Amino acid sequence: MKTLKKMKQKKSVKRFKVLKTKELVQIKGGG
Repeated sequence: MKTLKKMKQKKSVKRFKVLKTKELVQIKGGG
């Protein structure tokens, strides 16, 4: 159970980073 939670956390962190980079790219492209 613990490992599953860790994997889930890692996935969400990865997704969060991807979203952040996409946002930065949009800001750079728009600005």
